[in-house]
Amino acid sequence: MADRLLSRQWWRRILFKLLANLSSAKKGDLPEIPSEPKKILILAPVLRGDYLMVTPLINCLRQKFPTTKIAVVVTKPSLDIASIDPIIDEVFLYKKLPGWFASIIKIIKYKPEIVFLPKPHPAFTESMLMALSGAPIRIGLDHPGHNAQLTHSVEHNDQADHRVHTILRLISPLGWNPEDVNHDIYIGSDTISERMAVGTISKLGKGDQLISINLSASNPSRLWTLEKWSELIALLKDVEPGLSIILLSAPAEKDQCIEIAQRYDFVNTIQTKSFRDAVAVIARTEMLISPDTGIVHAAIARKIPVSVLYNGDHEVYDRFYPLSVPFKAILAERGEDVASLEVMEVLKASLDLYSEIHSQGDIPA
Repeated sequence: MADRLLSRQWWRRILFKLLANLSSAKKGDLPEIPSEPKKILILAPVLRGDYLMVTPLINCLRQKFPTTKIAVVVTKPSLDIASIDPIIDEVFLYKKLPGWFASIIKIIKYKPEIVFLPKPHPAFTESMLMALSGAPIRIGLDHPGHNAQLTHSVEHNDQADHRVHTILRLISPLGWNPEDVNHDIYIGSDTISERMAVGTISKLGKGDQLISINLSASNPSRLWTLEKWSELIALLKDVEPGLSIILLSAPAEKDQCIEIAQRYDFVNTIQTKSFRDAVAVIARTEMLISPDTGIVHAAIARKIPVSVLYNGDHEVYDRFYPLSVPFKAILAERGEDVASLEVMEVLKASLDLYSEIHSQGDIPA
């Protein structure tokens, strides 16, 4: 539950001012950025998809600083993927009470030389952690809410740029050109989840024409209806008779998955136990069809083509559209929910993508 007091703008302004006074950066006497810092700390965003947007920065820092210890601070929603990040040396879980004090002490004891703040807008938790880190070099994206704490404030245009491009601007104070580094997101793999996916799909006995469909999204405006999913699946099979489909969802849409799977013998639903399980399954299919949600970015990180249903918030699409894989985007009209999308437009886009993958296909007009 959100803290009503901390959410009040007047109170947040007071808190940010206090933090600024405690950790005001002395712009005229900056410490030299070491050529090979011993420790770097990244204050990573909250959600899984947001964490994945930070991974190109992490990868770049590792390439430039091969012996540096790199740590991230995360909250519970992104802990599962941060904990399998193959590049990260240490993960700090920021906790609420009663575990708050212990989590803060661990972060303070880390003593990084450089701390990165990837958020393009001020957040009190990250600002507090930046102040408590004691890092002599504090690099973040420009914003009046936290500029006073930064030794290096980086200009950006987050409203126009993809979030990956925005975050990679953070390397510019180090003398590197963001355009010259790898912009691909990545995700680690979990041995147990990978084995589960291999074994489960093998038992299904499906052929090579296997695609995955995710029914879930955390935002209600991104959900599609059961009947539209069912109609789409039937039409996909009509056009591609060899197709097999794996349905995935969060627990809230479990019954919808089961109902659709009972209608069609070419559809199976797998009730995965974790986000990492779902990613491992999707990584063994040819493409994913899904509403815009974190699993889409995870599929992209595993180099799986995606056909994505977006609501009418086109600015969000501009900041988070798929990079580095073939994709089709089906956008609702501005202000409309995903539920307004018609089956035929989703079908057309998804078959177009499937055709691109196979360099052939019977695409409806």
